[in-house]
Amino acid sequence: PTAFERTCGRVASLYPAYVAFGAALALFRPEAYASFGVPPSLFGPALALIMLAMGLTTDAKELAAALGQRRALALGMALQYGLMPALAAAAASLLALPAPLAAGVVLLFSCPGGTASNLVTHLAGGDVGLSVLMTSASTLAAVVATPALTAFYAGALVPVDAGAMAASALLLVLAPCLG
Repeated sequence: PTAFERTCGRVASLYPAYVAFGAALALFRPEAYASFGVPPSLFGPALALIMLAMGLTTDAKELAAALGQRRALALGMALQYGLMPALAAAAASLLALPAPLAAGVVLLFSCPGGTASNLVTHLAGGDVGLSVLMTSASTLAAVVATPALTAFYAGALVPVDAGAMAASALLLVLAPCLG
């Protein structure tokens, strides 16, 4: 590896520390994030850039091999959209969380994995091709699954407009694809 690649590897290997720092900052100083002021119009292009960067770390052979792992993909989707939202709803109920917080937990656990999961898979030496495929499939499914699961599990706690959620999710999913 070149010096640049070694440096990038060192920076990337600190990802868990960045996440821990960001979580601690959000917990103890949430106002620190208010100053970012990133306009929503930049979310799509930023997501597209992140997706492109992760895609560049995966070659066609890895993706082709991942396409042959249909059972792993099906299991991942079942866990992502079956088990995780159910566990979130059960935990929120067990902990007697206030309705808005419980709905937020359900919403969070009803969302697809993101590009961070691909990076963590890469750092852990996992199957990046399968991770990218799983992220792509769960992101496409999220247009329908996230609003439906949120309405199902949290609709009795707070008003959930599944149609508006689906329309918003569709725009978010399509924006990076359309540039």
